[in-house]
Amino acid sequence: MNPKLQSLYGLKFHPFRPDVPIEALHVTPQVDSFIRRVEISIADGGFVMITGDPGTGKSVALRLLSERLRQLPDVIVGTVEHPQSRTMDFYRELADVFGVPLAGHNRWAGFKALRQRWGEHIASTLARPVLIIDEAQEALTTVFNELRILASKDLDSRQLLCVVFAGDARLPDRLRTPELLPLGSRVRRRLMLEYASRDELLASLDHLLHTAGNPSLMTTELKSTLADHAAGNYHVLMNMADELLAVAVDRELPKLDEKLYLDVFAQPVRPSGPRSPTKSDEATDRPRAAGAARTRTRARSARRRRRDARFAARPARHAGRTLAAGRPSLAARRKSARKRAATHTTRHHSLHARCAPDPARAARRRPLSAVLTWPASAGLREARHA
Repeated sequence: MNPKLQSLYGLKFHPFRPDVPIEALHVTPQVDSFIRRVEISIADGGFVMITGDPGTGKSVALRLLSERLRQLPDVIVGTVEHPQSRTMDFYRELADVFGVPLAGHNRWAGFKALRQRWGEHIASTLARPVLIIDEAQEALTTVFNELRILASKDLDSRQLLCVVFAGDARLPDRLRTPELLPLGSRVRRRLMLEYASRDELLASLDHLLHTAGNPSLMTTELKSTLADHAAGNYHVLMNMADELLAVAVDRELPKLDEKLYLDVFAQPVRPSGPRSPTKSDEATDRPRAAGAARTRTRARSARRRRRDARFAARPARHAGRTLAAGRPSLAARRKSARKRAATHTTRHHSLHARCAPDPARAARRRPLSAVLTWPASAGLREARHA
């Protein structure tokens, strides 16, 4: 713990952290009744289940149950730390928890050694060993079925082990599946935790502060404000209180009050003037732009349909035109294309005919030397030289 907490507020431990002492945990009547029922049935063994959403107090209930069971005489309590293990690794973890030597890659030897160890313990103490599996919804189906067979004896008439499952809302759903229904039907004790009420949150907060050594660390108004804004979740309540305590230690405040809550958790005031666009604005503008594009597309389609309807109402000018569709048919388009091709060919030939030289006219043409006689041409050369 931070020495500043002890010097400023005289706290024995940090009251808003998960590792508070067992005596600082608030026990509700529902949890206390469940623990007493499990203690009564510890001699018979069987399966027990604790379920609830995150922040409803499953971990606290497990800690209280484990501590109460460890106080019973001759009761061995083991905890599975890795519920996602495969079957062989699960056997190794069980052997480590209960101190049983396990031969490698020999499941039958491990099965026999564990059952023999549990049977000897029951015969000498008349109490079943206890196995706690937290986050049990993560366990494999094969591990669940192996544990069910491992803990039963004499055609399922005796139980060699008391198994405590803890998990969120997925755990009951898994135990209702056809593969795990035999295990789900054998659960004898169930604790379904719901979100805490305002009074339960206040009682938990008061118990924590009283056990930590400073009941007046928070004002009554601040406690009520935290309970109102925690939404029934113990995690949210402790996180907000932890944040307030950290700020108070930094500022060296004598007490935590509502003013500190407003300073820490108040929403910032947005400026009223123009601001630059942010990513959230761009994300909001994208759907608007897409909607405007769809609107323009629908408007163009409507204009096209009205134009086609007007075209269909006119009399047909060309044969083969489909008036209902508003455009020429395939046969009409092919006929028009052939006509344009023929017209282009005719025009090309006529232009070529006009531009090509006439052979008869070319034959009738004579060079200038043939037209002029020799004397005339000679006289022309003499005149040129003169």
